[in-house]
Amino acid sequence: MEHVEPNSEAIHRETDKKTEWQYFDENSNPVHLSKVVHKDKPLIYIYPFGYSRERGVTKKKVHTVELRGGKK
Repeated sequence: MEHVEPNSEAIHRETDKKTEWQYFDENSNPVHLSKVVHKDKPLIYIYPFGYSRERGVTKKKVHTVELRGGKK
């Protein structure tokens, strides 16, 4: 994997069927799966979260947002 900017979201893993995005902390370490975009069907999963240096990852009350049927 190429260099990732600290405190940002970037592609972590990509296959023929999907792309997975992760949030990277201040040391450019992946700390939370933030989004999965499917390539073979119109489907996107978003995983809401918060992040701070003091508390790390905090998950929200809504665990997953599913977007279906959109066009690219």
